[in-house]
Amino acid sequence: IRGAHVLVTGILWIAFFIINFNVVMMIPLLPFIQRDLHLSPSESGWILAAFPVVALISNLALGPLIDRFGRKLFIIVGGVACCLTLLLTAASHSASMIVLSRAATGLFMPMIGASIFAALADYVPEPKRARAAGYVTTAAPIAFLCSLSMGVVVGGLLSWQVTVIGLAVVCATLAGLALTFPAPPLASLSS
Repeated sequence: IRGAHVLVTGILWIAFFIINFNVVMMIPLLPFIQRDLHLSPSESGWILAAFPVVALISNLALGPLIDRFGRKLFIIVGGVACCLTLLLTAASHSASMIVLSRAATGLFMPMIGASIFAALADYVPEPKRARAAGYVTTAAPIAFLCSLSMGVVVGGLLSWQVTVIGLAVVCATLAGLALTFPAPPLASLSS
């Protein structure tokens, strides 16, 4: 479908935004979480470490599965699962629950992240790929700026949960939008 790559690029921009927003968001939110849940420094450290430790392992493990079953499926499942784990994070009332929900997010977020640039190769014609990749990567600095400012402002004026719930909504939106991806080329799936 002519022009479908523009829609796919926009959806992948949202996916890259989610990945980068999630990576940064706990930093400005942590003081508010510490205050509300009366966390020790050790508990705060676990909250910050849970996501990246699990995401590191998950990224390595998921690559072959994403190649085998397709990027579209993993972006959809990852979006839905991250929506749920982020809602669980927002509903948490203890350090252990936040650590577990951040670890679960680390398990599922790589379903999205490890699929982004492979999906560009699947859906964007080769002569337009570099430009599309450039557009998608602009999501990173925008996500960093939004995450830091929203974390401080929204976390301070309302509650830390609002930012987390907002990201959950964006994850659900991503899953819905990814349903519109065209069927992947058969050559993009490994056996």
